[in-house]
Amino acid sequence: MRVPAALLALAFAACLAEDAEPVATCPFDQPVRLAGPPPGWTRESGDRLQFLRFGEQVLYRASIYDDPKLEYSLLDRCGGEPEHHAPDLPGARLRGVVRTADHFVLYAQDQAGRQFVLDRLDVPGLDEPQPVLGVPAGVLSTSFGPGAIYYLTERQPQNTLVNAAGIGAPAYSMYAHHGDPAVAAVLLGEQVVRFAADDDRLLLLHDDGTLRDIDVHTGESELVLTGVRHFATVPASRRLIWQQLGDDLVEPIFLRDRDTGEDIQIAVNDFTAASWNRLDDPATASIGHWLTTPDGTHAALYGPELRVAAVVRTDTGAAVVPPADTRLGGLLRDDFNLALADDDELVLARWNPRTDVLREWYRAPPMGPPLGVFAVRDDSIDYLLFDGSSSDATLWRVDLETGETTVRVPRVGFSTVRLADGRYFTGIASRNYTYDLVVFDPDTSLYTTIAADVGYFELDLEFGVFYVDERGPQPGLWAAPIPPR
Repeated sequence: MRVPAALLALAFAACLAEDAEPVATCPFDQPVRLAGPPPGWTRESGDRLQFLRFGEQVLYRASIYDDPKLEYSLLDRCGGEPEHHAPDLPGARLRGVVRTADHFVLYAQDQAGRQFVLDRLDVPGLDEPQPVLGVPAGVLSTSFGPGAIYYLTERQPQNTLVNAAGIGAPAYSMYAHHGDPAVAAVLLGEQVVRFAADDDRLLLLHDDGTLRDIDVHTGESELVLTGVRHFATVPASRRLIWQQLGDDLVEPIFLRDRDTGEDIQIAVNDFTAASWNRLDDPATASIGHWLTTPDGTHAALYGPELRVAAVVRTDTGAAVVPPADTRLGGLLRDDFNLALADDDELVLARWNPRTDVLREWYRAPPMGPPLGVFAVRDDSIDYLLFDGSSSDATLWRVDLETGETTVRVPRVGFSTVRLADGRYFTGIASRNYTYDLVVFDPDTSLYTTIAADVGYFELDLEFGVFYVDERGPQPGLWAAPIPPR
């Protein structure tokens, strides 16, 4: 069975920021160019201008695909003279910035795949690039967490299986580095198939079914369980859900209290062979995973065809009976979003597992336009209906008490945010790779343009909006306030 694209989009859509109001921190009352193009950039070259904000600073550069020399500029977000840097590291590519307790560190990778601590950004001047000690060759990917960069290496084998032990899923060696070039990266684990954050620590599942609790600063670990096929953490608690590694056909699932070591059986996975993307179908990649509510009170299991296979209370492990013949489509705040059985329409409903209240909020043809949740309130849901041929969408609101739907914004694009005064900021695609930055007032139905035909942009809720202009008469990095109401 193919799940409608609208349901899949909804399952993975993230609600965007709401009720934020920019507070000026610089004396700007109109658009201001903070810096011109970096050295070597021309409008005709086709190279893109990029920036990255961190703290009070902005890293600004041209993205030149075939240029073997890395160059970038640093400047204060309120302006001033840019500080230009050209590290002696041929063929290097930036990997990202680690924010430690009191400073920022820039990382890079050279053309041979070696990892480097490139520069401490809050200290004037360019540091000598230093290799990241303790990380072997063959880094496949990096991710960033509080105070650390994480490296994944040595993926074996290469396939689309995910997040479970003993099924032949890709397994990694995992390292963490915390910004000091004189200190080697910490090996967190080998043959890792799944990891999850647990406060300032990590839970790592190894391919042999061993689950360990890791100190990301020292690499020291504590054995949690053995014989684990798959696990999920429960927010705001010391509990976890884990499936026992068994015959790979029918396997029990337990709720564990980590403080007492008590296990309570809460479900059975009798569709193990179809779980964790073993059907090689992105539409069913969630099968076998648990979805826990943000408040940590309930968890639901994705079954075949994304049907609700089980729902439990996470304090007692007691089963909760879901509405019959429903499919799991993600979360709506602390409630579950369900697709109801209907041969002719896609019907979505918000289900509260604490009260068993089910409230329908969307009904449309199953092959209708892609759908994404924008904001969820006690009495309403805002959602985006995309036009299917571009990034444009219409922002709707449904009243959960009356069922009435109204258009909030007739046209929105990228990075849509509702401001505290009730207006909406959005970036609407205008030409290839450019956007018009606008504010829409639902009370007057008027759009106000902040800037037109700009490249990459980012809203700063304490200030306004940063953007790069590659087509205008004064190309470069710009900042502009949100216009007053």
